[in-house]
Amino acid sequence: MIGADHFNRDHKKGFEFLQGACLLREKLDRQSVACFFRNTAALDKILFGDFLGNHDEFLVQVLHEFAGTFDFQDMNLDSALRHLDTFQLLGESQKIHGVLESQADRYYNKSPQILVNKDVAFTLSSSLIVLDTDHHNAQVKKKMTEEDFIHNNRDINEAHVASDVTDDSEMSSEPRQGKLLRNSLSSAPSNPLVLLGDLLA
Repeated sequence: MIGADHFNRDHKKGFEFLQGACLLREKLDRQSVACFFRNTAALDKILFGDFLGNHDEFLVQVLHEFAGTFDFQDMNLDSALRHLDTFQLLGESQKIHGVLESQADRYYNKSPQILVNKDVAFTLSSSLIVLDTDHHNAQVKKKMTEEDFIHNNRDINEAHVASDVTDDSEMSSEPRQGKLLRNSLSSAPSNPLVLLGDLLA
């Protein structure tokens, strides 16, 4: 708690405090910093998200290490995104891109049988963000439907489906894509993603 308070006031002094208390190594490393973030509940979510989305090389490594602490095996993608509720992202697209990229890498590595590659995981995560923002932003009057979401992403995992489809079963590709996309959804229409922060205001 005390370490979190120091970090929330000034992350540099917070790290110095944690190093002085031997809770972090004298020379900061990505594993121990990621572990601190993962196991500290009292961090300011907005400050944490802003810090985690920083493009500094060391912090990018911390972000990937932090994403690696989550077990997304056999989890639908919407649920995986909801596990990242320890921080909130502001509206800077580059920071959102970096966080989603790390999350997508981890998701694909834990569930490679679901999606064809990590790029598909990233694209589908981005689409879920758009869907969630659409549903929960009061300024958006015409809401995207589940069918709209499926139509917009109908070819997203085509190579994965095609690799398992024979000439006799080509007609099953579209229903299987629809099932994949429906399974990517959990509660996006009803519950906003915490990590989106003020994007939903």
